Amino acid sequence: GSEGSQGFATMVFIGILALVLYSGYGFLKDLATNPDLVVSEGDRLAGEGFFEQREPGPIQDSAWQIVTGEGSVQIVQGEEAPQGSKWMACQGDPGQDGVFRVQYQDLFDVKSGQGIRVSGRVANGGFDRVGISVRWFERGDSGDVVIAENFTALRSNTVWTGVGADFPTPVPGVGGSARISIVGLGSSAGKLRCDQ
Repeated sequence: GSEGSQGFATMVFIGILALVLYSGYGFLKDLATNPDLVVSEGDRLAGEGFFEQREPGPIQDSAWQIVTGEGSVQIVQGEEAPQGSKWMACQGDPGQDGVFRVQYQDLFDVKSGQGIRVSGRVANGGFDRVGISVRWFERGDSGDVVIAENFTALRSNTVWTGVGADFPTPVPGVGGSARISIVGLGSSAGKLRCDQ
C-alpha cells in the first residue's frame, strides 16, 4: 500500500545519503594525505617543470639547475610515474652544508596580499629527507639575496608521496620574488625523484 511505498522510498533516500557521506569522508581522508588530488593534470609546476614536455635523458639548457651540491639531473620515463609517464630524477652529494638543491631559476613575482602554492610528488633514495621549498629573494644591483625559505613536508619515503603547501610572502602586505627548489637533506649522497 501507500505506507509501504513511503517506507521503501525513505530507505532508498537514507541509503543514498549514507553513500554520499561515506564518499565525502573518503575524499577528505585522501586529501589529507595527498594534497594535490584537487590539482588538474596540467596545473602543476609550469613550463619546464611539466616534465611530460621534455624528452628522456640528461637535462641541458634548462631552467632546472643544481645550485647546492654536485650531481646530475635527468628526465626518466616509465610506467611507475604517479602522473603521466615522465619525472625528474636527481642524484648528488649534499656537501658540507647537508643540502642538495635543484632550483628552478626563473623568478616568480608574487603581488602584495597574495602567496605561492606548490604541489607535487617526491620520492627519496638515500637522503634523510626530501621535499619542495620556496626561497624568497630580495633583488638588488649586487645580486639576489635570500631573505626567507619555506618547506613543504619533508619526506623519507622511498615511494611516491604527495606534498604541497601554501606560502604567503615573508613580509605581510608586501610582495616578493620567489624560486622553487627540490631539496634533499642529509649527510651523504643520495637520489630524489619529483613528478609534476
